[in-house]
Amino acid sequence: MSLHWLNIALVAALVAAGCAAAFALLRKFRQNAADNRRQVASLTESVQALKTRLAQLDPDLPSAELAASPETAPPEQESISSEIQAVITAAAVALLGHNVSLRSARLLSSQASASPWSQQGRVIVQTSHNLGSRRR
Repeated sequence: MSLHWLNIALVAALVAAGCAAAFALLRKFRQNAADNRRQVASLTESVQALKTRLAQLDPDLPSAELAASPETAPPEQESISSEIQAVITAAAVALLGHNVSLRSARLLSSQASASPWSQQGRVIVQTSHNLGSRRR
C-alpha cells in the first residue's frame, strides 16, 4: 500500500496542528501557574500583615495562637534514635553488602490506623506465600 501525497500532507498537517495545540496549552498552563504563585505570595503577605495588625491591636493575645496555622505547624513525628538507625543500617549492610547507606528513616503509623483495604491486601500477599507442610 502506498501513501498518496495528499495523505502525507494530511498527516503532516494533523501532526503540526497537534504540536501547535500542545504548545499553546503548555504556554497557558505556565501562565496559570505563574498567576497562582503571584496570588499565593499576595495572600501570604496579606495574612502576615493581618497577624501583625492583630498583634498590635491585642498585645495580650498569646503569640502561639498567632503563629499556629496548618501550613506552618511542624508535623509531630517521633524521631528514631541513632542506635536504632545504626541497627537498621547494619542489617541492610549484612543483607545487601557494603555499598549500602541509610538515607532516611521514619516511623510509620500503627496498624490500627491503616485502612481495611491495605490490611486485606497484606493478608492476601502474606497468605499466598504459605508453603504448607511437606509430606514424606
